[in-house]
Amino acid sequence: PQLLAIGLHNGSVEVRNISQPEQPPLAISHRSTSPHFEPVTAIRWIRIAGDVGGPAVITPFLAISRAGAVTKYRLINSPHLLGFEQQRLQRAEGELEGLKIDRPVPAASLQANRHPQCLELVLDPVQADIYYVL
Repeated sequence: PQLLAIGLHNGSVEVRNISQPEQPPLAISHRSTSPHFEPVTAIRWIRIAGDVGGPAVITPFLAISRAGAVTKYRLINSPHLLGFEQQRLQRAEGELEGLKIDRPVPAASLQANRHPQCLELVLDPVQADIYYVL
């Protein structure tokens, strides 16, 4: 099958077979396995040995959400996705190191979002078990 993983705005993830677009999704994530509810910003399929030309193995994939959660999903023989949270990124506050520069205080304060804003997920091309979140 030709599978497409779709990250939704409510934090859910669906996997569809695009060779049969009229069929319902093959699997959907649920709150018990992926409790975050922020939009999914990126999905990357994890390539494993034997993908091309080997036995039919459905590869897992990683999804990141705007809340900072990195979740690894796997298709199982069920209408549900099996998801495990790999890590959760946190925002950190502190003083920067280096040269001290005095700047005037801005007239309007800039409000920051409390979430780390994960926007991109990149898999390492050399080592299959390493990923980078930007």
